[in-house]
Amino acid sequence: MVSAGKPIALDMELVAGKGGKGKIVVDGLGVDLIAAERGVYVSGNSALYETIAGPTAARVLQGRWLKVPPKSPSYAPLNSLASIEGLVDTTLADHGSLVAAPSGTVDGVPAVGVRDPSKGATLYVAATGVPYPLEIVKPAGGPGRIVFDRWNQPVTLKTPADPISIEQLSGR
Repeated sequence: MVSAGKPIALDMELVAGKGGKGKIVVDGLGVDLIAAERGVYVSGNSALYETIAGPTAARVLQGRWLKVPPKSPSYAPLNSLASIEGLVDTTLADHGSLVAAPSGTVDGVPAVGVRDPSKGATLYVAATGVPYPLEIVKPAGGPGRIVFDRWNQPVTLKTPADPISIEQLSGR
């Protein structure tokens, strides 16, 4: 469906231990995502539904929410994006030796840089106050950057009404 190297935009609001909500866009294919209570829910744009299921299914699914099995290995990458723990593990795990990188500011916040020379990515952490991660910058030609902001802001997680089980659609 989506090959590596495609442009990715991710805007998530996450609550530790509870889930999250937001939007993911990969090469124009958009997904709204909510993880709350005992489920993960997705709602795609027309382009996504047409790509994965064809035009007829896209018309039927447009505007509807699909419920994804929360523990299914097939959907683990999607599920990890809706969890602060999963996102941090995914973005900060599997690194080589770390070295100091130049300090600077991220959105006006003084930051200390930590670089992984093996991958070329740099993590910036708040240099004052609570040392929250602020940003991960990928090397030139990589998938871009991940910004961590709005720490400790309230987030309301509400499950969608009448979702369609993705397992029913796939005949499992």
